[in-house]
Amino acid sequence: MMGDLGHPRKGEIWDTQETVQMMGVPICSRSARMMGVPICSLKALMGWVAGEKFDSVCAGQVEGPLMIAGDKNQFAVQIDIEDSVDGWIFGTYLFWVKGSPVGQVNDHAVDLKGCLNWMRDFIAGHRNRFEPELYGMDKEKLYTCLARSVLARQNPGGFAREVYEDTFSRFHISHIGMSSFDNVTVFLVKDEEGMERLIWRTGEGGVEDAYLAKNAMEDAFGEAVSFLQERVTSVAKS
Repeated sequence: MMGDLGHPRKGEIWDTQETVQMMGVPICSRSARMMGVPICSLKALMGWVAGEKFDSVCAGQVEGPLMIAGDKNQFAVQIDIEDSVDGWIFGTYLFWVKGSPVGQVNDHAVDLKGCLNWMRDFIAGHRNRFEPELYGMDKEKLYTCLARSVLARQNPGGFAREVYEDTFSRFHISHIGMSSFDNVTVFLVKDEEGMERLIWRTGEGGVEDAYLAKNAMEDAFGEAVSFLQERVTSVAKS
């Protein structure tokens, strides 16, 4: 077994920046699983931190490092592939908004194929995210207006009547991040020209918002979809 540890096999993920060592021998994902240690747990034990770049070296399988689609100082998507198991692809998925991450940086087991499908749906959906007063509304009022009809915790008395028709499908986008956004509520509204405004709240924290350029999210998602689709295709062919 020890002799196998230094030789990657198809589908194994290695770090090319700083090879993980255990007892002086390089460790890859297959070997970690053989020892009963999930690769993401191994990374945490070895002191890896969310956002550190890693790569795979096995042709025909999950390849690719941490990927940033878009501009982190405006809007970007971060995808960090951790592992692939039985056709599933797991890793980290975050939004970056004006230089700050949105999502669970320590969730290394996000279903990235689920994120891929939701990003595709976002791009293809062309939903109407405009209502005259929303784009310029106070962020606290805007959050309450969009959240209370679909989130029970925002209205102890039960769900409120929708102020805007199809509120959830038009403005809520938290589902895109799958488990990374379990504790995050995210909305997107637009003005008449298509300029974008993102509003979000993490847990019981304060409401935050950011004004973005037209199609900022669509462009970042398009790049992220291309990146992930290549990896999904590689897994399917293996």
